[in-house]
Amino acid sequence: MANNPQSASQTPASPKLKVLLFSMGSIGDAVMSIPAIICLKKWYGPNARFTVLIDRQQGPIVSAAEIIKAFDASMEFIEYPFTRNKKGRFKTALTLLSTLRQGYFDAVAYLAPAERLPQVIFRDLLFFKATRIKTFLGFHAFSRKELYPLDGEGRPAAVPSEAWWRIERLRRGRLACDPSVALAPPFLIPGREETQRVQSWLAKRRADSKKPLIAIAPGAKQPANMWPQERFIEVGRRLIQTKACEIVVIGGPAEKPIGEKCVSAWGTGLNAAGQFTVPESLALIKECAFLIGLDTGTTHLAAASGVPCVAIYSDKDNPGRWSPLGDHHLILRHRVPCGGCRLVANPCPVRGHPCIEGISVDMVWGAIQEMLRRGVSPLA
Repeated sequence: MANNPQSASQTPASPKLKVLLFSMGSIGDAVMSIPAIICLKKWYGPNARFTVLIDRQQGPIVSAAEIIKAFDASMEFIEYPFTRNKKGRFKTALTLLSTLRQGYFDAVAYLAPAERLPQVIFRDLLFFKATRIKTFLGFHAFSRKELYPLDGEGRPAAVPSEAWWRIERLRRGRLACDPSVALAPPFLIPGREETQRVQSWLAKRRADSKKPLIAIAPGAKQPANMWPQERFIEVGRRLIQTKACEIVVIGGPAEKPIGEKCVSAWGTGLNAAGQFTVPESLALIKECAFLIGLDTGTTHLAAASGVPCVAIYSDKDNPGRWSPLGDHHLILRHRVPCGGCRLVANPCPVRGHPCIEGISVDMVWGAIQEMLRRGVSPLA
């Protein structure tokens, strides 16, 4: 597929250039798009205006727009409702077509997931052509061989981060960018007001503010990424027994009941799930020594802010694609014969969900001990 009908090899000179960025509406997707946005902002310069076109998820899910706003408050947004209904999608497309035509954008950059199918990318390209935009960046489909390589044993081999693939799309359109610079966290910094609100909230609830605060994020949007709740409770119990730290449960409104269950079982700890906005949650995470979480948005948010993670991952994808950005994390995976299934929305159909439940409490505890030995605090 032709990537860019109009070459991006010349740096735009217009001080009023309007650039549309197409991304997807989840926390993880938004975080993985930010390095590509860094490249685009550097390429087009400080006078370009950027607008993000992004879908708005239904239910108690944080808008990805809030993540990108935390990165750059100057960004403008066009949000549209996500729906699987064909009639609803057609109606939304017509409305968007009119809106984008009135926006008079000069260029559009495609920041959708790397696994987007060629026919879907071609459909999206036709849509954006209908908006009368002239320059198209990143409308490139990767081959299955690139996306899903196998190692010598025929198992899913390691691949670069999802954020790298989005930059690579732009690079294949001849947009110069050094991924090693753009992929280096932190690039999400909490604001002063949000930090003050979080610190005030913590001051009223913490038993010993001199001890390091460790975050536990037990929730995940995708059922296939979930680790048993009772194992999170046991990990928290072991941490409390060391008397070396305090624990805070982090997550959105959907994780509030899990947080209450954890704190009740521990007899101590803080439940911040559902208490804060995204910028405030970012400030809370920055108060923590490290985070224990799953393959989900909260872990990606912590990584993007420079906070180390003990990350519990299933074996459903090639290692590395959705790993937290940065090189200071400990990622736990359990290899299984059915690894690489790439299951997304549904629970695992294999009894016992072996790839995630094969990660024991002792394995996670070993990673936590290593994180503590790195200088956070000595174990008692």
